[in-house]
Amino acid sequence: MMDPDAEAILDVGHRTCVGYETFFFASEAAKSKFDSAITKYCGILTDPVTKTRFRPTERSPRSRHNERIYLFAADSSKASFDMMPEMYALPGYTMLPKTAGLNRVD
Repeated sequence: MMDPDAEAILDVGHRTCVGYETFFFASEAAKSKFDSAITKYCGILTDPVTKTRFRPTERSPRSRHNERIYLFAADSSKASFDMMPEMYALPGYTMLPKTAGLNRVD
């Protein structure tokens, strides 16, 4: 796929946003290759409506919102997203780092 030894350039011009994921690339050529066949390279994604994990295909429904591409597991998810994209555009939760002692109940 891409050269795993090449360091990604962490700027807007070298990234592609797909659903809740952000992919960074070492070159414009690598980004163009990814962008031309997103479903071939992106791996497993989260459907923004149902929150189910799935592996998209070329036939997967898709939408674009705020310069981000969204892929869906079903046409019904795409229809719901297209009616209210702001409701689904962000995951609605924040991943927090695991900290020692937080799971303790007194």
